[in-house]
Amino acid sequence: MQNEAPARPSKLPKPIAHHTSLVLYKLNTWLQTEMDKALEPSGIKMRHYSVLSVLAYKGPMSQQQVGEKLRIDRATIVAIIDDLERLGYLERRRSAEDRRRYDLMLTDAGQREVERAERDISRTEAALFSPLDAGERETLHRLLSALMVGGDPS
Repeated sequence: MQNEAPARPSKLPKPIAHHTSLVLYKLNTWLQTEMDKALEPSGIKMRHYSVLSVLAYKGPMSQQQVGEKLRIDRATIVAIIDDLERLGYLERRRSAEDRRRYDLMLTDAGQREVERAERDISRTEAALFSPLDAGERETLHRLLSALMVGGDPS
């Protein structure tokens, strides 16, 4: 990411600015663009990172399991995995439990990419969320997490 602060999204027009969902939508679009820029040097985007991260944390999983965990449709998960395999970040291997299934496994390069991406994401988040203090960032994260799971995120 560049040293200069990223340009912030424009303010929503008054007639729609009171809709939290529209504010979140606008922020999501901006955040996704900025995070993808941060990851761009190694040829991945946030959607690729999310797959790599799940595999780094959970270990080998089937393509279907990864898609379900991340709520990614079948066509999209195939494209993401094809990209990551082409980049050398993961491999498809026959499952030891079910020979009809393939498990996705991180390569050493994939593990290094997760570690590099974590640093880039943390640095980018610090810049993007800099208008908020640490307590506000923690509260925002807790509230958004609660919305995602429909209640207490703990």
